[in-house]
Amino acid sequence: MRARGRWVAIAAACALVALQTASAAEAKPVRYSGKTEQGKKVVLITNAKGKAQRFSIDYQGKCQHRRIRRATSVFVAPFRQADYQGFKDSGRRKERYPKYGTTGKLRARLIGVRVSRNRLRGTFDYKARYFDHGEQFNSCRARNVRWSVSR
Repeated sequence: MRARGRWVAIAAACALVALQTASAAEAKPVRYSGKTEQGKKVVLITNAKGKAQRFSIDYQGKCQHRRIRRATSVFVAPFRQADYQGFKDSGRRKERYPKYGTTGKLRARLIGVRVSRNRLRGTFDYKARYFDHGEQFNSCRARNVRWSVSR
């Protein structure tokens, strides 16, 4: 009976070591970097299985009253759809700027598709409208900004 209990304990210890090894392999992130068609920086972080975890894009938009010199948008997991083949996400947000007494309504959309084992590409859209006491005074937009990243 003692020998049987010892074998059960050894088997349990081996299973625990295998489980820890598997979780350590999954936790290793993979970093992809590249540029937009505007020449700005793009970074994608995936897990070991290729599922998107974080996406950051720099871009240049055009505004009604002045041009945005440089803006950055960051998307983090969970994405609306994400797997090895690609990912999609979009969102809306209302932002307050108390220093100026204004608000902004922001929208962004992101699509990424894997074209090879080490490369992904896609498009990014951004739209913002700015209000002062309920009246829109400015709007900015970046349409179909194409991007590509690789390992």
